[in-house]
Amino acid sequence: MIAGIILAAGTAKRMGCSKQLLPLGEKTIVWQVANTACLSKIDTVILVTGAYHEQVSAAVQDLDLSLVHNPNWAAGQASSLKAGLQALHPEVSAVMFLLADQPLVTPALINALLDQYARSGRSIICPAYNNHRGTPVLFDRKTWQKSLDNLQGDRGARQILAANPDCIDFVAVDSEDYFCDVDTESDYRKVCALFADKEARFRTD
Repeated sequence: MIAGIILAAGTAKRMGCSKQLLPLGEKTIVWQVANTACLSKIDTVILVTGAYHEQVSAAVQDLDLSLVHNPNWAAGQASSLKAGLQALHPEVSAVMFLLADQPLVTPALINALLDQYARSGRSIICPAYNNHRGTPVLFDRKTWQKSLDNLQGDRGARQILAANPDCIDFVAVDSEDYFCDVDTESDYRKVCALFADKEARFRTD
């Protein structure tokens, strides 16, 4: 069993508002990310909330996922990551971490990461564009549970990736747009334009 953990607990200081709740398409950014995970081959989806717990929870109430509130969200991303891990069923063998402000990730990309994990035997799988590593990132639970549990601060799991390059296998993607996140107003405008273009191409295919 493979779980997806969506990190959606922060305050989005640079945006000055809850970026997870900004409109995107007919829904919100966090809904688009969560729906993508639900449409993929991930077996169970967990969404970790924090600063805007009630609003984020309401935004995804129609999706088949579990909500976990991290009351210690202000301590940084690692605290939310660990809150999600603590909610995992014992049978979960691997976990994929997704960011709630990256709505251009697709179910196909998630599935490609899952397939590569099954084929490669590597304990960490992530996408890459021109040798630039991106997210989502999948970790084998047995191999990395202790290291993930020991994370601190706001760096998330990047320190594990940096320290263990030989354990990583990559799935090449054809565009860096998958990695676009929403930290500023200009980021949001860019993501909205790319998302609208993707939706238009989907309707005409």
